[in-house]
Amino acid sequence: MKHRSAARFRNSRPIYDYTEEQERAYWQDFITHLKEVTGKRLKGRLGGGAGYTVRTDDLMAEAGCLYHTSWIIDDQPWPINVRGAQKFIYVPYTGQTNDGGMLAWNREADYFRQMIKDQFDTLYREGAENGRVMCLSLHPHNIGRPNAAKHLDEALRYILGHDGVWATTADDIAEYYLANYYDQVKSWIAERLAKTER
Repeated sequence: MKHRSAARFRNSRPIYDYTEEQERAYWQDFITHLKEVTGKRLKGRLGGGAGYTVRTDDLMAEAGCLYHTSWIIDDQPWPINVRGAQKFIYVPYTGQTNDGGMLAWNREADYFRQMIKDQFDTLYREGAENGRVMCLSLHPHNIGRPNAAKHLDEALRYILGHDGVWATTADDIAEYYLANYYDQVKSWIAERLAKTER
């Protein structure tokens, strides 16, 4: 699994009360800073804390981003309409397999390992005909503890021991979906909307 670097202080800055111009400047600053620090262009992001407004999708797409992961609502990517008509999508994120919950729920890493395996089993079965995304949100200060890391290793060995598993990043998922499914799903949605408007 790849590590995605982020400028944490910029990711957690509240933007909910920004004007459109302030938020546009925020995205430009965020993208520029990340490029300077990592050498990579920002493709998408989870909006931490108050990091999301009604304009965020529009402004992220305008700034050249491909996706966000700010809604914890599904296990498949899907298109989002933005005012500039750029291709922009939601990439699944989860609260269930986020190791932050381990500490909040007073659970140990062996419990988290079993949660990961159970979630995987369900999504693997459901994804037999069309894929599912299983996000693991991991933090070194939680699952990286010496007494916890072995449980993550075991869960990853279990997952990767199955056929057809793609261990990847949200960036790669977004690019693959945009290249292979975006137009097809947009057409499917348009057909369904046309039927309901009759």
